[in-house]
Amino acid sequence: PGRRKWGLPSIRCSEQASSKSKPMRGRHRERWKYGFAVCAGAAAGALVATKGKEGLLVCGGVAGVGALFAVLWERLPHRSHDPGFAKKNQVFWASIDARRGNQDADPIRILRADVLSGGWSLFKVGGKKKQIQYGSQPGRLRLEEHEPHLSTCPLCPGNEKNCPPDSVRFNKARELENDGGWSEPGEWILRAVRNDSPMLAPPPGFYRDGSSRGILDCRNELTNPNPDHPLYPQIDGVGVTEVIIESATHNVCPALQPVEDVLLTLRALLIRGREIEAHPKIKYAVYVKQQGPLSGGSLVHPHSQILGTPFIPPAVKKRIKSCQRYFMRAKQCLVCRTLVSDPCGTGAASARTVAVTEHFVATVPYSGAPTNAIYLAPKRHMCRFVDLEDGPELTDLAHTVRRLLGAIYFGLDGCSYNLMVYSMPPAHPADAPGMHWFLAIYPRTGNEYGGFTLAAGPRVCTQLPEDDCVFLREKLREFDEQDKDEPQTP
Repeated sequence: PGRRKWGLPSIRCSEQASSKSKPMRGRHRERWKYGFAVCAGAAAGALVATKGKEGLLVCGGVAGVGALFAVLWERLPHRSHDPGFAKKNQVFWASIDARRGNQDADPIRILRADVLSGGWSLFKVGGKKKQIQYGSQPGRLRLEEHEPHLSTCPLCPGNEKNCPPDSVRFNKARELENDGGWSEPGEWILRAVRNDSPMLAPPPGFYRDGSSRGILDCRNELTNPNPDHPLYPQIDGVGVTEVIIESATHNVCPALQPVEDVLLTLRALLIRGREIEAHPKIKYAVYVKQQGPLSGGSLVHPHSQILGTPFIPPAVKKRIKSCQRYFMRAKQCLVCRTLVSDPCGTGAASARTVAVTEHFVATVPYSGAPTNAIYLAPKRHMCRFVDLEDGPELTDLAHTVRRLLGAIYFGLDGCSYNLMVYSMPPAHPADAPGMHWFLAIYPRTGNEYGGFTLAAGPRVCTQLPEDDCVFLREKLREFDEQDKDEPQTP
């Protein structure tokens, strides 16, 4: 029946026989438990009758041990209690043969946890292939050396209908429009769309625009006959993947844009982030920008992404626990202390301070980050990024982000970088005292991870963060002077 339903090739007879025998062994196990219970009850009655209270205590102890044994037996991972397990097992083995060499396999989006390390992996199989715009020799062209418009780029004006409908857009007058549908060429300066080749399958009903672009009908049931196995856990990769198209021009980045465009990007991230984080299936939202061929991105056209995940990543949980432990001990926010108050003081931490504005502090991380990385934290204690409101604070953030990215881009010869936001999950209280959000910028040079780092964990750095800070301050000053003399035009 499983083969006929999915149209899959036949499986080996030995596998079929093995899968058929499992339910029979399950019924024998049930009969054995009932027989054991009857015998134990008879023995307990005889013991109470002959030993009195002492026998009753012995029976109680034996019953407790027996109950514990029964619970552990039920949790043993070597056998499934699913009555349809045999059919699922057939489909699982048959699907492996069906996927072999098949470029048009059914889309699969699953998340699997490794019980040894506690890490998760996202498996993105099948579906629409994403376009790769960077060449095989990354770094040969600086961003401004690319064409300002690319006819084959799905994010450039003229190709709006090759993307899903807009989730939000800003028109040429920088006014917000949120009426759905597709933008027309020349009528927009920024727009947000769901990813046409999503990393996660959107929850049913999240998008109601009637378009099937970016909507997946996943066949995750083919990948694991027992996803609840305690040693091999697996969950469906349900979530949201949205793209913020930051400009209609193909070859720009925040360092080359006017600050007004950077402000629109931040506003779009907040608008879409609030809606995504409000969905009950979203446990955490990842805000990330990939710029350059070494950043992990595939498109030259300037864009950011929001990924709403169905779980809280282990690295986020670890960071939250560290902040909570410090707050319980010191009654102070760890981010406020290490990224705001200490860098603004006169101690050794001030040697890593890159810039201080009215609302934000930029520092080089003390440890655990690539060379020339930057952390940017708000002075006001705020748990979640989406709690940031439009106003002087957001404008200050746009100015500061543009300056820092300009120092990175021009100071490191147009290098690739990742920008991301570390925030609290939606389920945490908005006024939690122990943690608040901050932004991180990581330059990418292609040699961040060597064998020692991959094997043991510690990152190998060839330069002290205090020396990085001296370099970044100088480049920031140069960018400010250049920006003052040659202001960017929209």
